[in-house]
Amino acid sequence: MSDLGASIRAWQLGWTACKGLRPAYEIDGGLEVHVAQPGREREAFALSDDVETVSQLASYAAGADVPTWLTVMTNEPDRTTEALTAAGLLVPGPHETFMTAEVTRVRAQRPPDGYTVTVQQTRSVLRATVRAADGDEAASGTMAVHDDHAVAHDIVTEPDHRRRGLGSVVMARLGIAAHDLGARTAYLIASPDGERLYTSLGWEPLSSVVSGHPR
Repeated sequence: MSDLGASIRAWQLGWTACKGLRPAYEIDGGLEVHVAQPGREREAFALSDDVETVSQLASYAAGADVPTWLTVMTNEPDRTTEALTAAGLLVPGPHETFMTAEVTRVRAQRPPDGYTVTVQQTRSVLRATVRAADGDEAASGTMAVHDDHAVAHDIVTEPDHRRRGLGSVVMARLGIAAHDLGARTAYLIASPDGERLYTSLGWEPLSSVVSGHPR
């Protein structure tokens, strides 16, 4: 298996834990998760971006009897988009980015004046919450730990509290807690806006992320 394939396997274990889903099961050429969302009953993840594998999985998703998405981590996003489109899937844009970082126990970053931050653990999942002085939730995020890997998910700053460094506070606190649980390598999927934040925090891109869904 390629290094990217191994990273995808590690990522899906944390992603499903963060979302409260059962771990993926094997399908030919990839993994599949029962997502159980409207219009997204299942989601398949390719373990390789070679043309044959992607085309096969795209045909599988397009012909499934329930709404099935296909997500491909790839360094050939244009070629991958063409393969998904040729199979009859819709590919919305812009593409996201699969990223990684070393998990280190950095000094805890203090939130701005008037904010407090807490980290709670439920089994393998950590949740960081930043609250404003009035008690409202200002920012939050989750990170799941499996063996020596951690996966960040759903890092959110509420609109009224943006541009105050709260996303960085959330990521730093999650990273410290994950390191204490044994994590040394972290993964996440970033939106174009999120990629700028994570790059500034030392995260590096592994690949583009191309997703397609039935028409």
